[in-house]
Amino acid sequence: MSPGLNVLLFGPLAELAGQREVVLSAPTPRTAGEAWSALVAVHPRLRGAEKSVRVAVNECYTVWSAEVADGDTVAFLPPVAGG
Repeated sequence: MSPGLNVLLFGPLAELAGQREVVLSAPTPRTAGEAWSALVAVHPRLRGAEKSVRVAVNECYTVWSAEVADGDTVAFLPPVAGG
């Protein structure tokens, strides 16, 4: 993996950011919430979307305060409707 934090965006989040993958480098965020804040600083159109977003670190759903480390993958997922 590349240095930094790998961020994956899905659905409308990727559309708002204009990309599906982002690498956040130094200083690497320490929590999933800090990763979101760093992402919003680069892609301000994402601001406010966190109210309905789920977060996963290394393919496991978690909480916004979950610790992350250099080389981890953080995914931000919008709500999914099924039927």
